[in-house]
Amino acid sequence: FRYGHLAKAMLDPLSTIVLDEMNMAPATIAAQFNHLLESGEITVPETGETITAADGVTFVVTANTPGMFDETGIYAGSQAQNGATRSRFAGLKMKYLPADKEAKILTGAYPGINKMVVADAAKPMADLMVGVGNMVRALVDEGQVSLPFTVRNLKEWAKSGLLLKDIRDAFSDAYADLLGKSEWQPVAEVFLKTFGVDLEE
Repeated sequence: FRYGHLAKAMLDPLSTIVLDEMNMAPATIAAQFNHLLESGEITVPETGETITAADGVTFVVTANTPGMFDETGIYAGSQAQNGATRSRFAGLKMKYLPADKEAKILTGAYPGINKMVVADAAKPMADLMVGVGNMVRALVDEGQVSLPFTVRNLKEWAKSGLLLKDIRDAFSDAYADLLGKSEWQPVAEVFLKTFGVDLEE
């Protein structure tokens, strides 16, 4: 018999255990964690042994909603969670990183991205890309676009840009081609305003 990942992490002092996207689980499944979250203990069914979390073990849940249904309709499949489960956590709403930090992520992952140039561009490419991302996020907040623009999209855009040597095609691959027709136009306007390039060309 060998311990699973959860048991091993619980026995490791100061470890952080992340339950990713827990809001996607049905409430009846998520509630199975309630005893563990309350007591810091689990019982291993195969052995009957009770494992208690070591000192400093922290449980973190990530979710795209505060534990209820998604009111925006962006995160389809989100499940309303039991109040007893939600009350076992302290909430912390995360925002996107500041623009300079996102640009550092891009240049760190793809050092050649700032060597890409677009006519009349006065800023480094990474800064321009993050600027586009933030304008698209504003469109999402306004309800004009339903697809969030994440750091994943930025990184995929940079990766494709370096491979394709074309910032427009790379943006289409990483984000624009995933949009519906009515959402595509405002995003294309943002791209045109930033780069002076029409996505339709």
